[in-house]
Amino acid sequence: SSLRPHRSRVQGRLGRGAAGRETLAAGARGASQRASARMRLAAMALGSLAALPRMAAAAQLRTGSGGPTLRLARVSSAASCLLAASAVMGTAEASLRIRQAMASDVSEMKRINELVLPENYPQAFYLQHLNEWPSLQLVACGEGSEGIVGYCLAKMEDAISGHIISIAVLPEHRNCGAATAIMREVTELMRRGYGAARVTLNVRVSNEAALHVYTSKLGYRKEAIYASYYANGEDALHLLLPLEPAQAVQSSTSSGRGARD
Repeated sequence: SSLRPHRSRVQGRLGRGAAGRETLAAGARGASQRASARMRLAAMALGSLAALPRMAAAAQLRTGSGGPTLRLARVSSAASCLLAASAVMGTAEASLRIRQAMASDVSEMKRINELVLPENYPQAFYLQHLNEWPSLQLVACGEGSEGIVGYCLAKMEDAISGHIISIAVLPEHRNCGAATAIMREVTELMRRGYGAARVTLNVRVSNEAALHVYTSKLGYRKEAIYASYYANGEDALHLLLPLEPAQAVQSSTSSGRGARD
């Protein structure tokens, strides 16, 4: 009988130890679920659920001396989750579908323009360009959806000079190559469809992000500064992209040297 109290105490300690392990395990599971929820929300905020697998791979469940703990490798908060997701947004470019704009798209193009840019145009302006240069007015749509995420308005200024009037992409679809893809498409249409030898555009001197895309990615060069070009008095940089003639591009492609953008 003297062993019973001792056995009870041992069993009590064992029971408490088991309960402690269950509590630690439950805590780890809860932490894992909360981290997964943070990552899912971060990826959704960036508009790319494709980021989830890579972000989830960063979460490592490790067992240490203090019991199971969840350690996030370089992903410890919702803010850093957003940074991790943005690193893989480049894969979204392949999911875009660029097509010629139609009259039924004008209201959405106008809405995106007014949401993103300070330079706005009346509906008649869009319809005029659709009528005069229909193949140069483009919209970008998300994969599996007719929803428009960006647009481009362009025209031919003369027989060999194309001009980009306006290009805009919704904020949640930026940094995924949408603007670059639209610009390359309209440039090819100008060159092959109209025989353009150059393309020009104007951009605010303060718009460093757009300048980086135009000069570093697309090859535009700075040609001039237009003082007080915009309504608020800001200067504009006039950029120019020289183009290889379409006939030369076709010849180099057929000879195996490849076209050059």
